[in-house]
Amino acid sequence: MIKKILVLLLIINGVLCFAKKNISFSAGFNVTEEFFTVLYQTQYSPKFNVRFEIEKKFIYFYLQHKLNLDFSLWNIYYKNNLLYYTDKTLSLDLPFDYEFSLNLTPIKQLNIIFGSGWALNLRFDRYSKGNFFWHSTLKFSPHPFLSIGIGFNLFSRLDFFIKDSIGFFYSYFFSYSKESYITSTYCTLVTNRFIVESSIKIVGRYRIYFGYTNRIEVFLDPSIFMPFLGYTTNFFYLGLKIEI
Repeated sequence: MIKKILVLLLIINGVLCFAKKNISFSAGFNVTEEFFTVLYQTQYSPKFNVRFEIEKKFIYFYLQHKLNLDFSLWNIYYKNNLLYYTDKTLSLDLPFDYEFSLNLTPIKQLNIIFGSGWALNLRFDRYSKGNFFWHSTLKFSPHPFLSIGIGFNLFSRLDFFIKDSIGFFYSYFFSYSKESYITSTYCTLVTNRFIVESSIKIVGRYRIYFGYTNRIEVFLDPSIFMPFLGYTTNFFYLGLKIEI
């Protein structure tokens, strides 16, 4: 059985070697709400995204590989009705994911998307505690996910799709006092990502796309399965897609 699955995957990857390839770059505005049971602070930051896609179309469906990388680094926060900046308070958000999807096309204008993949979310937070002290937390969250969505080709140049995915696995925390390691632990991660995106073909191999992504991460105490930490990330973006 395993050999048959491996052979099937090799065939799929061989077909995709001769498929259409796209690379995309986007930038936008990101709002992250961090909560410890209740809302703790809100972070505002620019955010950047790089995406690489390989897809092969058949008669009634097409297969797609997708690599996706987000990057956000900033230190402006809204907390206690104040907007503030400190050089010791910093957040780095670096989610990366790979997805393989099957897109069914029962009619030319409609796509039904089924996908699965693996994601790795890295997040580093440094919290200021006065002028001479701060503590840091590094969160390492690998997890599988499943996705489902629907897409429309409204006109020859305009595409639109909605997709939702959910993942579940363990997340690992590493704590530091200033730059010194203190301890580490693990917890259960439940995450959901919702995407709305549209693209317009402008000329030749170039498309402009814009959209909105909402990502929710909830970390559960492994002993009582109660949420003790979480993030809600809202990303509004505009980008350029190039067929290569």
